[in-house]
Order: sequence, then structure tokens, then C-alpha cells
Amino acid sequence: MRLIYITIFLFLLTGCLPPKYITEKYIKNNLEVHEINAFSSVRLYSIYSGNVYGGKDYLELTGYKIGQKKGLLIGSIKKKSEVDQKSEKKADDLQFTQLTVEQCQMIVEKHYELIQKIKLERPRFNEAVYHDFAISKDLWISFKKGHGSKSVSIMDIWIKGDRYTVYTKKIIRNLKKFIDY
Repeated sequence: MRLIYITIFLFLLTGCLPPKYITEKYIKNNLEVHEINAFSSVRLYSIYSGNVYGGKDYLELTGYKIGQKKGLLIGSIKKKSEVDQKSEKKADDLQFTQLTVEQCQMIVEKHYELIQKIKLERPRFNEAVYHDFAISKDLWISFKKGHGSKSVSIMDIWIKGDRYTVYTKKIIRNLKKFIDY
């Protein structure tokens, strides 16, 4: 009986920890400078990690502070289709995108403007309307509205041409906390 409780506890503990290994690994190996015979340190701030809306693709947003430099690293994994997974040539697509704090602030500010724009749209039957704002050449945020839809609870983050759909409130709330961090 005790073993069952320990197993359940360990499952809940590990299931609740935010997995940020892909961004942590990148930050530790590519952004933090390690000099022989010297100390270094980095602070990591988890903004989002997990599968995106729809369930198959994975996204991590991790803020970091290295000395006086503060930024955001986005790690994204676009899952290949089952057909592509069977082919040895195709693997899941892992991408990294860096943003400055100013670009994070831009996401927060411009998402409000996009919401106002998309709310004014009245798409016709079989029509979808997108409103986008480019944060960098590799990343833009987007809201989509189809005929009869009203929700702005989800937004798309386009990273190097791939779409990742996330819950708006969660991302914006956590980005605001990171900016103030």
C-alpha cells in the first residue's frame, strides 16, 4: 500500500514539473559562456512549456538572465505526420527563436490591437480572416476569425512558417510577469 502512495506521489510530482529541457539545453550550451577556471550563472524563467492547442506540437518559452542580458528563447517542435515519421528522412522539426524583452513587450501590446481588429471582422460563409503582427522575420502573432466564430481565447504564434496555437490569456499573463521579472 505504501508503494502505491509513493508511486502516485512521484507521478504527480514529475507530471506537474514544467519540462524545459530543450530551451534549457540550448541556453546552457549556446548562450551562457563557460570559460575554463571561471564561474558562470544563468537564471531561467519558465513562461510556457507543453503541447499546444490541438495537442501534437510542442512549445517552450523560457526567459533567461545572463549577467545584464535578459531575453526569451522559444523552443518549438513541429511533429511530423505518421507518414513522415515512418520515413527515415523525416524527423520532428526542432526550432529555436530568440526574442528581446522589447519584442516580448511588443507581443503583449500588439495582441490587444489584433484582438480589436479581429473583433470588427464579419467573415462570410466559408471565409477566414487573419490579422497578423510581425515581431521578427521569424515570428509573428496572429488571430483568426471564421464565419460565426467570436472567440479570441486562442492565438497563433507563427515560428519560421509553422503555426503553434496557444491560449491567449496564459501566454500574455506569463509574458507580462517575465517582463517585470
